[in-house]
Amino acid sequence: MKLFNNKIWMMLFAGLIVLASCEDLEDVREDPKRPGSANPDYLFSYAEIELADYLATSSVNTNVGRLLAQYWSQTTYTTESRYGLEDRELADALWENHYRDVLNNLNSAKGLLPEFETNEAVLNNKLAMVTILEVYSYQMLIDTFGDVPFTEALAGAEGRSPAYDDAQTVYGSLIEMLNSAIAQMDPAADGFAGADLIYDGDVASWLKFANALKIKLAMRVADVPSFNSQTLVEEAYANAILTNADNATLEYVGGSYPNPVYEDIVISGRSDYVLSNTIVDQMNMLEDPRRSYYMTTNDDGEYVGLTYGLESGIGGDLGPYAQLPALVLDETYQSVLLDAAEVNFFLAEAAERGWNVGGNTETYYNNAITASIAYWGTASEADPATITAETAAYLAMPEVALATAEGGNVMNAIALQKWIALYNQGMEGWIEWKRLDYPQLNAPVKLSQEDIPVRLRYPVQERSVNNANREAAASRIGGDDIATQVFWDVQ
Repeated sequence: MKLFNNKIWMMLFAGLIVLASCEDLEDVREDPKRPGSANPDYLFSYAEIELADYLATSSVNTNVGRLLAQYWSQTTYTTESRYGLEDRELADALWENHYRDVLNNLNSAKGLLPEFETNEAVLNNKLAMVTILEVYSYQMLIDTFGDVPFTEALAGAEGRSPAYDDAQTVYGSLIEMLNSAIAQMDPAADGFAGADLIYDGDVASWLKFANALKIKLAMRVADVPSFNSQTLVEEAYANAILTNADNATLEYVGGSYPNPVYEDIVISGRSDYVLSNTIVDQMNMLEDPRRSYYMTTNDDGEYVGLTYGLESGIGGDLGPYAQLPALVLDETYQSVLLDAAEVNFFLAEAAERGWNVGGNTETYYNNAITASIAYWGTASEADPATITAETAAYLAMPEVALATAEGGNVMNAIALQKWIALYNQGMEGWIEWKRLDYPQLNAPVKLSQEDIPVRLRYPVQERSVNNANREAAASRIGGDDIATQVFWDVQ
């Protein structure tokens, strides 16, 4: 994406402040279908920011993905690393972020756009972009919880207790929505222009994002017989996100609008995280060149992770451990929605299944690793020649080369490298780990592998305001428990 200057952000947020006054925003939340004076471009921008902020934040009250995937370890309070999630309201934060802050604003923008946009081609492009983010948001809700409200969601005051829809059925609807969005986009016409903080309104880039998201949905359900995932992937692969230049990211400008990790850790002055031994040990075994990008060395110049899931914190001495690097803590560091590394890993898996995706398993596997190293190396301002050399050396290692990695188990090799590449995309790393069941994560102290969550419980608030529908959904999926698998998690 393009780096937007402070002036654009200031203009945007000046508009959002007007929209987000307590009374006005409450009106939008209460009845998003009611036309008002809100500008749909601002609503779209606001939804983008809220989605990106959720994906980026490291707050344990909001997003524990980096802990669930065991990329980070907690140094002070270890409840989340020990999966003490049963009565926490972090699920409420995810739920509210997606339904209230992302989907409600997208729905409002969709309702207002026909009044504001007279050019049919531009209108179609904008509506398609709204749909793409709707699909992205609903997919994350389903991948996290299972059955969720869909057909009765976003109904305003009359829909305070929506029924939960069957997750598998909703997935089918999301794929249909994506197909419609892809069909209606015209790269020759404009989109949201500067109000689009992901691609600056570039429709061709949104088409690639839509196709990449279609691949992502298709691969999630690749083991569910009722979905024709092969056809979906074969339709989408040729015009998807395949290089870092096409990554779907939102880059923060700093100052008054910093990356949430900067707010959570740097501004707060807290030191709640270091790198987990789960990922550090794995990367040490592979002599992974991304170590210098993902983490710092400890006081002895070594990469050492903190044991994941300790019963209590370690106090303030973090010197013995690898810590978060300056890049991840930078106030301008971007939030990633979907990148080339992940899409290439999906295509490597598709090729291994024998699908026609224009390349073989090894090519996409190597492309994925190359994209990951290049992304992190470039962001860390490493020398391009160094990035190229270390990538070639890494791919040549028997422990990494597809033919010999993981004892020749191709799917395990893909899963391991994908898990490493998704570092700092915690929720996606956790979701893909539970789908691919590899690598083996570490059980927290005095817990077992069976205790590692594969789902979050429904929000605490739902037990109060929508309990009958919550209980019906819980009964259908096998219980509102962190051990209950979502419908596509069949392995």
